[in-house]
Amino acid sequence: MSERPSLPPPSVVDPEIRLQLFRGSLKEAPSLGHVLELDAFAAKAERSGGRDVIITLARAILEHDPVQLAAIHELAKDAAPYIERLLRHATDERRYDETPREADPPLGMRKFIASRPARASIERFLLDPDARVIERILKNPLLTEGDVLRIVTSPRSNGSVLRVVARSPWLARERVRRSLVLGSHTPLSTAVPILATVGGRELEEVSTSARLYDELRILADDWRAA
Repeated sequence: MSERPSLPPPSVVDPEIRLQLFRGSLKEAPSLGHVLELDAFAAKAERSGGRDVIITLARAILEHDPVQLAAIHELAKDAAPYIERLLRHATDERRYDETPREADPPLGMRKFIASRPARASIERFLLDPDARVIERILKNPLLTEGDVLRIVTSPRSNGSVLRVVARSPWLARERVRRSLVLGSHTPLSTAVPILATVGGRELEEVSTSARLYDELRILADDWRAA
């Protein structure tokens, strides 16, 4: 059996060359050992701020046929938290991108409709990707806490949207704070100030979660020990 090509070294900065090297390392059928190697590689890249490296790795993995992609996902469960998180978010985003949708109205119209006190308006634009629309939604008098939790936990909610939620009066709700600080797609700059307001149970959950930023987990662990 031929030896599997090695993962790209840090000296490779060109994204297309890096992608080709990732593709080469993924040509053979996946094994637990290789998935663990990828997980360690992704963990190291995330700790060093190499988000572009992780994005390239995601591109290479998602190019696989569905059967092999499912095999990688299965191997990653419990054993490889970084790869499992990467696959979960990437496949959720791809599934959303491939879903046929009606053309969205212009931004100004979406903001106007989102402000109308009607449940239909909320349901239509609750997961709008533009933070300016979500800002109007959050002020809608018919919005419920359950709606806000849907925004916070949706993989379609980007960092700008989550920052708007964190700046809104809804942050006073315990479940909203908890969902934001435990959300693996919440920006670190948003999660850290919220972490300072949660209780011991949430600090323990954050410090033991492999799905969150290392910096956030270390900070939570330090505050628990204080």
